[in-house]
Amino acid sequence: MSGPDGIPPTSIPLGVDISNPFNPLFAGVILSCIGLGIILGQTWTYIFHNHDVWMLRALVLLVFLLEVAFTCSDVEAIQHYLVANFGNLALLSQVTTGTVVGQTVTSISIFCVHCFFMTRVWLIGKFRWSVLPIGGLATAALAAGLFIAARSAIHHDTFQNPVYKLPFGIETGCAAAADILVTFQLCYHFLNVRTEIKRTNKIIEQLFQHMLTRGVFVTMGQICLIRIPIRMPFYFILSKNYAITMFAILNSRDKFRKIAGDVITDSNFSYVLNTRTQTGRSGDTISFNQPESRNITENEDDRNGQQKIQTLITPDH
Repeated sequence: MSGPDGIPPTSIPLGVDISNPFNPLFAGVILSCIGLGIILGQTWTYIFHNHDVWMLRALVLLVFLLEVAFTCSDVEAIQHYLVANFGNLALLSQVTTGTVVGQTVTSISIFCVHCFFMTRVWLIGKFRWSVLPIGGLATAALAAGLFIAARSAIHHDTFQNPVYKLPFGIETGCAAAADILVTFQLCYHFLNVRTEIKRTNKIIEQLFQHMLTRGVFVTMGQICLIRIPIRMPFYFILSKNYAITMFAILNSRDKFRKIAGDVITDSNFSYVLNTRTQTGRSGDTISFNQPESRNITENEDDRNGQQKIQTLITPDH
């Protein structure tokens, strides 16, 4: 239906600048596409260099597919607002189906990455009690994210609605708290396994730097999402940050194995590069072994009552 001048009543008046609401959306989609390209390259590297068990491979595949789905939902939003319904001001106050799907998959993707790092904390063995609060925070973030998606699907209102402030705060706050706990536990673990062996300490320092950088990176992403007024670009790249850091750590294991060699030992500490998991299945394991009060020979690994402390770069088994 047209107005008196043949112009739809909801169309943009001449001379009105609509770049302000759409610039953050456009920038966010561009960043999301760039992030997906990085993830695609990382996934390709992982496919040809991993020896992990099927559960970890399935998790990697799931995260990759979720990120592809999220980027597709971003493109759908751009097509909906700027192509199919360009100039229709009434639709600016409504979310698209792709936006709802994007919110759902990004919450699930972040939860999957949290699960991966929870297993790293569990494999250490020393801080297994902390898996419970980390899991609780990650689950709370997931529940809040799914609530946002469900409500927007029912009411079709945008995420700028004040009613979303509380669930968004719960989602970002719980996710950031879970990341802080994971980072603290793993970094504390690496600080406590330092030895007098220079080459071993070099590996430990690099692992510490990797985990600290990852923790700061994803936590700052969550903080920027709730504190910076122009938050849309951070929203579109948030789950990509989680996926990229997880893939980067998985793909860095070959580098650490090359640095480590086969076995580094002294009377107080051994750094062992194993080629199979405890269950006997094929896999690549880098482990720190703290022995009992005796020396370790090259022919010994984690047998005879040694306490095995698994690191985050150990495949699931």
